[in-house]
Amino acid sequence: MSFVPRVSCVITAYNVGPYIGAAVQSALDVDWPADRLEIVVVDDGSTDETPEILRGFGDRIRVITQDNQGFNAAMTVGLQAATGDYLTMLDGDDEWPRDRLKVLAGVLDARPEVGLVHGDMEIVDEHGDVLHPSFFEHDQIQLVRGWVLPALLCANFVSGGASLVRGELRERFLPIPPEAAFPDWYIATRVAEIAQIVDVPVPVNRYRRHDANMGLGATGTKLVDATLRHVEYIRWMLRELRLDGVTPDEMVTAYATMHRHLLNVAAWRRQPASTLVEVDDGMRARAAASHMRAREAFDGEDFDGAVRHAVRALAADPYDGGARADLDVFVALRGARPEAERPVRPTVRSTVVLAEAGELLAHPELLHAWRAHLGAGDDVTLLICIAPDEVAELGGPIQDLAVTAGLGDADAPDAALHTAADASAIGVPFAARLTAGAQDDLPAVGADGVEAFARRYGAARATA
Repeated sequence: MSFVPRVSCVITAYNVGPYIGAAVQSALDVDWPADRLEIVVVDDGSTDETPEILRGFGDRIRVITQDNQGFNAAMTVGLQAATGDYLTMLDGDDEWPRDRLKVLAGVLDARPEVGLVHGDMEIVDEHGDVLHPSFFEHDQIQLVRGWVLPALLCANFVSGGASLVRGELRERFLPIPPEAAFPDWYIATRVAEIAQIVDVPVPVNRYRRHDANMGLGATGTKLVDATLRHVEYIRWMLRELRLDGVTPDEMVTAYATMHRHLLNVAAWRRQPASTLVEVDDGMRARAAASHMRAREAFDGEDFDGAVRHAVRALAADPYDGGARADLDVFVALRGARPEAERPVRPTVRSTVVLAEAGELLAHPELLHAWRAHLGAGDDVTLLICIAPDEVAELGGPIQDLAVTAGLGDADAPDAALHTAADASAIGVPFAARLTAGAQDDLPAVGADGVEAFARRYGAARATA
């Protein structure tokens, strides 16, 4: 009998007495083995009939009660308590269709390169009557599949109530910080740094639209307030995320989106944009440091680096006029370069592992282990990075090592050599780094860890 993953459903509830019973029952009724389904409900200090209704489900669910701490904190508590191979979320006022888990889990089972899968939603009213059969269509959601981090820097299109994520990725997104505009956007963003996100074109949630909704479907003042929270979260992403696989153009697009939202909120509220976002001395110092790095990159004619650092500066301090003026110049000069001088994003497979040419030459056992455990049928690319000033010295030896290790054989795993000053200039997301030592920025895979890596990402797991 094939393995059935354990699924944990996390439900957050705060004064949702009229709806919580139907929400929990819909999760219990889902078409999934009961012994492989865990339901964790976080009652975030409800003062209505919610606690009493939850007690009525007995030991079929696990209830965690806490003083009111807000949505992000409640979701963090629930996800930390969950034990499943796959994690999924349900708002206390929404409901699931019976086939939800089979639809979503089937994607994660079949595609190891996917870290999160999400689907469409029916929009229902407070009585459960369908207002619209497709949230994607009704709200004109622009879906992006695969490598989606650049798109998520501008807007969220992944609803937590309609998503399923691998439990092994939870350390990337827990705890959910206060800066996250909404937990689902934050979780999708952190997953998208290292894995693909895809969608299914069928409803996997019944989203209830009513006056207490936090963001989806908001109008009027609530929409303006939500837009300002989006500004703050885009700022946070551009400051804090590892954006190695995001191009300078994509970073500029995200900054422009943030700036446009800020101006729209200012116009609606009829107040200066400079009063909407708080910038403290610490952020001004970060902006100044990033701006200095941008100018240093510009002086070295590294226009890509100049753009990246200037955007980081403006994420720290959106009111830094000098950084904004310089960014316009950097973008113009970068666009004026001959096409042949611009970095080209390499063609790679779904999962990309980074290796440094110098380290592979110092530790050839890494490359031999890679060849021993992976083959041409694996959806993985080993991208060997070599700095431009190292090509003359290391280019020949690394190619000789690749041949000796068997990477030129017909059944060898995919590998490519890419010339770049550093990994951030390559323009692709990396799942891990093939290295002999520990790493802070990426999961490290040593010679003795390649076999385990191959079991996770190789063809053997995909066809098991």
